Amino acid sequence: MNIDTILSGLNAAQRDAVTTKERIVRVIAGAGSGKTRVLVQRMQWLMTVAGCMPYQLLALTFTNKAAQEMRQRLEQSAACSLNQLWMGTFHSICLRILRQYAELVGWEKSFIVIDSDDQLRLIKRLLQKNNWNEEILSAKAVQAQINAYKENGLRAADLPTSAPPLEIAVHHFYQEYEHITRQQGTMDFAELLLLTTELLAQHETVQQRFHQRFQAILIDEFQDTNTLQFKLVTQLCAPETQLFVVGDDDQSIYGWRGAQIDHIVHLERYYPTVHTIRLEQNYRSTKTILAAANAVIAHNQTRLGKTLWSDGKHGEAIALYAAVNEYDEARYLVENIAQFHQHGGAYDQCAILYRSNALSRIYEEALIQKNIPYRIYGGLRFFERAEIKDALAYLRLLHYPDDDAALERIINQPPRGIGAKTMEDVRLLAQRVQCSLWRVITDDALLEQKCSARAQNALRQFRALIIKMTAFAERSDSLRDILKMVVDESGLYAALTNNNQEETENRRENLHELIAAGDYQSDQNDADHDKIADFLAMASLDAGDKETNAHGVQLMTLHSAKGLEFNRVYMVALEEGLFPNARSLENSAQLEEERRLAYVGITRAREQLTMSFAERRRYYGQDNYARPSRFLNEIPPELLNMVRPVLFNRTQPNDIQEDNPWKTGVCVQHAQFGTGVIQAVEGSGEHQRALVKFTTVGEKWLVLAYAKLKIL
Repeated sequence: MNIDTILSGLNAAQRDAVTTKERIVRVIAGAGSGKTRVLVQRMQWLMTVAGCMPYQLLALTFTNKAAQEMRQRLEQSAACSLNQLWMGTFHSICLRILRQYAELVGWEKSFIVIDSDDQLRLIKRLLQKNNWNEEILSAKAVQAQINAYKENGLRAADLPTSAPPLEIAVHHFYQEYEHITRQQGTMDFAELLLLTTELLAQHETVQQRFHQRFQAILIDEFQDTNTLQFKLVTQLCAPETQLFVVGDDDQSIYGWRGAQIDHIVHLERYYPTVHTIRLEQNYRSTKTILAAANAVIAHNQTRLGKTLWSDGKHGEAIALYAAVNEYDEARYLVENIAQFHQHGGAYDQCAILYRSNALSRIYEEALIQKNIPYRIYGGLRFFERAEIKDALAYLRLLHYPDDDAALERIINQPPRGIGAKTMEDVRLLAQRVQCSLWRVITDDALLEQKCSARAQNALRQFRALIIKMTAFAERSDSLRDILKMVVDESGLYAALTNNNQEETENRRENLHELIAAGDYQSDQNDADHDKIADFLAMASLDAGDKETNAHGVQLMTLHSAKGLEFNRVYMVALEEGLFPNARSLENSAQLEEERRLAYVGITRAREQLTMSFAERRRYYGQDNYARPSRFLNEIPPELLNMVRPVLFNRTQPNDIQEDNPWKTGVCVQHAQFGTGVIQAVEGSGEHQRALVKFTTVGEKWLVLAYAKLKIL
């Protein structure tokens, strides 16, 4: 590929980013500004012009989908093989490093990667073993805290010995969890990162090998890096390494799971010579939509600053619908979608975005009533489905028989007469002799001490099945054949029968797809790699983005919408306390993250954006009146088309008023509460209400049609 081809079609800022000679580069890539293209062309430039070989590049992403898309684009124009190019998620790159060097930090190279569900199951067993009451502290809470410790680089031994009782309990569970996972050879996602950073810190020769190998490190979605991920980057980056990070501080929306916006906003604290390039030309949205997004995000203080612009059309004004209640809101949106479809629009180009999953039900019901197909985006991923996880648990047990979590999942799946009482007996025996569940099942003398004759027979049959399947797996060179054997011999396929024939067929198709995945994975593996271990790791790490194009209206949270785009976007339930959510109202950093989330939502729309709020919404079992979201008030009124005639009071944020005598500042008299001053007025007609601050009882919301207020 020649230079002209690499630079073809790039705008001036993109060209600067692709060709820069600066060592440390921060590309601030606004929504829809072509960041993926810049990353791909930058890698092409490094290989074609700068003289880098593929093995000298490291590209880090946050999803497998992003890594696969970039690799496919590179392969279409690459002049050489890309087999030695290291490109993948942080977790997959750490996995690759540990497969080579795990023994240096006390692990076998054949360790198993477990996903969050299996991690939770292991923690639940640990709590049960300690007779812990989950009403005091749940297994999920313990899991979250253990992962948080790891993501901040903390081992159980690093934690204080003096702390409140609940913290001490978590510290104890963390210590036990570390012991069990190391004993079983299982590694969770956070462990992949933590152990890799420990490896690089403890073994300078290993770190030096990577310093010598990687001439350039490129990172996508840099604003989402957490503490441990950033540490890994600094460890892999030698003094002469080129570091090229791409991200958007205005789309940093994962602070709640550890992402540190500071890494991108204040990168010069770590690399003083950083060179910043801004990609501000948007290729997705209309000028009106971009103007709204720019106006909202401008209210944030923690940002590097940029202004999105477009050469495209101005587009329609943003529709703002002030609904009477949530049912009115849902009705309006669904009727609007139906009209769009009648005029030739595709349902799957419509997206309804909400702050919380708990809000989706009312919109689902409205779509069902209109017979409009829809899909909840972010449903179960392929490798998270029950039948797939069952098959993978068998595979895990064949590969590592001491994997207690895998054994417990499938010992009675499909049912084979091994009930809860039998499993409890096996657990007690394992605890007594300090061994795995499988070791107990293979020891007849142990089984005879605790289990009934019937239970012993069932356990021996299960043992024979696993031994038979293991022997086949050890003989076979074909991952596909092993997977087919697991699906057939285990009885999983035959057991899939249901009154719902469509569901049965879908689940069986999933198992066929799993077998087919074995062929693909075999093509990707080096011959000397452990094919089963690599496949299990891939299954755990897979982002599961295969089903994003279902033909129907897309319903999703604003967080799930990041990275997607639609012709028509409906942002709903834009009310104070819902969006921004109540937790953020007294925390400036959280409020800024909520505003970034609004910015993400707005910039998902290509052509038309509808925003809506309800004057009254029922949740938590009662009717609630709320102010419209402050984010609506931050959009210039000339960009909005008020579907119902409402006026924003620009001097009193978040208040919506009609032209009537009930205005902010008016003194009123109430028969019960006495005198007060109107603080805000919302709604219209019989639903209009006022926030009144009374001298004696403080603030009260009153429906004006019934309050019988007297103006003084």
